[in-house]
Amino acid sequence: MKEEKTHYSYCFTVKDLGPCCEVALTAALKKACPSTYQIFVSAEDESVEIRVPDENTSQYSTYIKLKNIIRKSGHNTEEPWLPHWAEAGLGISLGLMLMTLGLLSAFLPFGVMLAGGILSSIFTIGFVYQAMQRARHALKTKQFLTMDSLFIVGSLLATLVSIASFFVPWLPMMFEVGLFLFGFRHLGLAMRASMLKKMPSTVSFQSLAASHVRVYRAGNWLKIKAEEVKKGDILELLPGQILPVNASLITESAKFKDKIITGQDSITSVTKNSQVLAGVELVKSSKPIEMLALSDVENSYLSNMDNVRREAKRTPAPIKEKMNRLLVYFILCVFLIALISGITVGIYLGPLFAISCVIAVLVSACPCTLGFIGPLFLKVGSEKARQSGLVFASGEALEKANAIDTVMFDLNGTLTEGKHKLKNLTWYENVDKAFLTSMLITIETKAIRQSLEKANNQDPESGSIAVAKAILEGLSETAGEKKYLDELALELNPLMVTGGIKVKYKDVEYLVGNETLMRDNNINLPSTNALKNDEQEIWVAVKNQDNSSKICSRLILRDALRKEASLTIDRLRQQNKEVYICTGADKKTAMRYAQELNIAQENVFSDCFPVEDKCLSVIRQTKYQHLLKLQQQGKQVAMVGDGINDGPVLAKSNLGVLILSPETHNVTKACAKVHLTNSSLKPLHYLFPIANKTTNAIKTSLLLSLTYNLVTIIFAGGALLPLGIFLNPVVGALLMVLQMGLLLAGAYIMYMKNINLPAGNQEMLVANSWVNMANNFVGPRPNLRNEFNNFVVPDNEFNNFVGSRPNLPNTSRLGLDPINKTFTS
Repeated sequence: MKEEKTHYSYCFTVKDLGPCCEVALTAALKKACPSTYQIFVSAEDESVEIRVPDENTSQYSTYIKLKNIIRKSGHNTEEPWLPHWAEAGLGISLGLMLMTLGLLSAFLPFGVMLAGGILSSIFTIGFVYQAMQRARHALKTKQFLTMDSLFIVGSLLATLVSIASFFVPWLPMMFEVGLFLFGFRHLGLAMRASMLKKMPSTVSFQSLAASHVRVYRAGNWLKIKAEEVKKGDILELLPGQILPVNASLITESAKFKDKIITGQDSITSVTKNSQVLAGVELVKSSKPIEMLALSDVENSYLSNMDNVRREAKRTPAPIKEKMNRLLVYFILCVFLIALISGITVGIYLGPLFAISCVIAVLVSACPCTLGFIGPLFLKVGSEKARQSGLVFASGEALEKANAIDTVMFDLNGTLTEGKHKLKNLTWYENVDKAFLTSMLITIETKAIRQSLEKANNQDPESGSIAVAKAILEGLSETAGEKKYLDELALELNPLMVTGGIKVKYKDVEYLVGNETLMRDNNINLPSTNALKNDEQEIWVAVKNQDNSSKICSRLILRDALRKEASLTIDRLRQQNKEVYICTGADKKTAMRYAQELNIAQENVFSDCFPVEDKCLSVIRQTKYQHLLKLQQQGKQVAMVGDGINDGPVLAKSNLGVLILSPETHNVTKACAKVHLTNSSLKPLHYLFPIANKTTNAIKTSLLLSLTYNLVTIIFAGGALLPLGIFLNPVVGALLMVLQMGLLLAGAYIMYMKNINLPAGNQEMLVANSWVNMANNFVGPRPNLRNEFNNFVVPDNEFNNFVGSRPNLPNTSRLGLDPINKTFTS
């Protein structure tokens, strides 16, 4: 039982819970529980979670009450007295014994046969009793038939006909059918349980971390449970331990394995004061290290991942609901086909074959697989995504990802690293540098404070905050004078506007921002040297009451593209996705980045506010409006962002994708349906291939399952009787088990199979260049390395295969130096 704010969650494991039973049990619980209870039933996990508001009642009495409701619906919350394999063996063994008695009936006395029939009937009724309770409850609460209904009718009909055969000689004796059905049914359940154990585990992410750690309190080192660690504690992490909370490093340096976060067997080196997410493992060759806890367990990165997965389980995918509805109608069709087959065969071949056909149809159908396909493959797809660094908020998100044809990126902090650095500061003539430096420090400090207060101190380092921090760090060496700082701190009240910040001081307006802000305020900019792709400029200007203005200084900031940004855009184009940039940056800055990423000019939206603000003096297009326009054109848009300003657009998009970082705001997390872990775009490479493979697997399996069921039912219904072939009900039950086995095998193959991505254009370009140069200059002498080392390539040949991209990534590991135009082995 886990406390969640004002609710208590009561969790139960329910054995033999199939898709039909899931719908029926949900209906029964909703009928018996107050409307304030939140009920989540999962057939694939055989679990029930009921969230109950705090009612000041005994938690134990509530637990017993809920447990009794589940039991009355015919479900068992306790471990069965025999495992599925044992029950399968018992049913099949008893069936074989009864079949042997039937074959020897001509040589056995009537009393022996009667005793065998009575014992068989008792066993059969005992075996189907719990299924009868479930079927009756489903019919009573939801008014529909379930898989249990087929099982019960088939078993009891065979038993009743067998009992009647003692008195009506021409009726068949088939006492073994009910026992075989019981055995084969549990054989299928045993196969399902065994296969699911090899599938993704339902163990929580948090449980993978260290259960106990040492913390320093009151002058002593104490060993405590991880749940007792508090924010601000100094803790010791031992080699091989997985960090249970978010923390910063106190020790000078350390190396961690971050497989839980990235899904890759990589080792990351971090330095003192670096923030580290819960889930990383200290390498075994390291010494114990000290860390400062930045969160408790409940607010750690691993706990957040558990919350996302828990919400995903609570949100049923649309395809799952569709399959459950299909399942109800399919079972009704099975009963109708059985009835029609019995009547038809009875007319031509008599009641003996008619009864056998009816039973064979009922026992050979396996409609449960139809309802199990969606949840099973969505679960496998979600686990494959987690291994690749993706966390889906729900099965619905995984479905929606397959329909996406357009991807819209935020720029700062998403495609770029979001780590601005002040590269250059130019002062223009006739300005008071000391005063303006103090003015800048005060404006940017207050701007940061205002933003953090609005975001509850959790805003990520992106956008305007990152710019402000970069300016403050760059100005630290030339700090303003104290007399100015003290005075300005009291009187300035910065106003955040499109493109920057405005502030009034002694009837003079000071503006700090990009070209857009200057243009909107009719301030002319001087001619300057062209900026590099990863640079942006910030202007400082003053505007007097008579509308005269003057540029005071120009700051050049650098925010490099993420190393994986170009390759990510490459991958998305290979996956036939149209790529857009939507950013608050000015047009020139946005276009420079777009040019480096080979994104068309018409696909770049700049100078965008997140949403419309009527208080702005200049009305501009917003990210929200651009998103709506794309959606109105019929596009299915995924929005990729990182900051709290992206929240509204993430929520409105067809699929919100969030790059997680230690500072990501909880509001932003709630707006996104997919989380990219470890502050990287790399997991995005796998998002759409995984969604595509999962959806295709569901559609293929559904088609095959329907075909298999229909063919089996038709054959069991007497389609082969004209050829002299009669399908025994026992064979029909075996076919049902075979279908379940094939479905589980398909899911397991998908789970074990790796998702391979084709090489990106840049990777192929560099690799092919390397191979061509090696062949041209080394020729058939692969051991001749010294002649090849540091060979200078002529300009025309170099440009032929490298082109005009001096920043071509991933060249050093291939021996290509694009600056000096040389190759080294």
